[in-house]
Amino acid sequence: MKNGRTGSKAGGAMWVVLIIVAVIGGLGVWYLVSKPFAARVDETTRQATQWTPEQINKNPSGYFSWAIGELTRNVEKLKANALALKIEKAKAERSIAENTTRAESSAKTLDMARAAYKALPDTTVDGQTVKQFPLTVAGVTFDTLNAFKLECYKLENRRKIAEANTTNFKAIIQKINSWLEKISVKQTEAEIKLETANAQLAMLKASQTIDGIGGLAKSINSLLDEMGVVASDSDPARVGRSLIDVAEQSETPTGGLSDAAFNALMGL
Repeated sequence: MKNGRTGSKAGGAMWVVLIIVAVIGGLGVWYLVSKPFAARVDETTRQATQWTPEQINKNPSGYFSWAIGELTRNVEKLKANALALKIEKAKAERSIAENTTRAESSAKTLDMARAAYKALPDTTVDGQTVKQFPLTVAGVTFDTLNAFKLECYKLENRRKIAEANTTNFKAIIQKINSWLEKISVKQTEAEIKLETANAQLAMLKASQTIDGIGGLAKSINSLLDEMGVVASDSDPARVGRSLIDVAEQSETPTGGLSDAAFNALMGL
């Protein structure tokens, strides 16, 4: 008899579980097929997870405590982004200086090479007039025309890439400055809202009634949304790589100089 009662209880419990599963499953299907039911569920979920106007009116102190925490957290995130962007800006400024120096140095050496090449005496080889090598430029001696042409190509390539890098880094600085300005604006707005929210919370704790909670809450929520967008878009980690890494171009030369291009480079 005891085993029978135990089996009966176990069977009953199993049926209860099956019924609950069936009800939950049925509600899930009904959520998918019934738009009015789904809308009621969504609205109930929204009210349970967000600060709705109804919830704010019921618990204004709780809302302002939450808003102060969220505003403070977002301000700290914007400050961190601004610091990271300023570090990237400093890198870009250093790279501009380095690439400017590199471009000027390459151009200066090319000018020396051009003058030295033009000053070379002419000689005749197989009925053609050519320059007589070796040639020394900035302490480096070139025994053949091909070796000299390759070095001239490298110098010109280095100059062009340095100038392109400088242009890219200047564009990056403009973009960083734009984000820093947006961050500064949102940070200032948040600090103002923080002062207001703290003052309102202090009044509520002193059992004083306040007017216009709805409008203030709406503006705070809107600002939090805007701060979230700015914080996400201005986060260098979101790009996956440093802006500087993306901008820098390789100096590895490819191809070579044709005779026409070399003569043009030499001003001939």
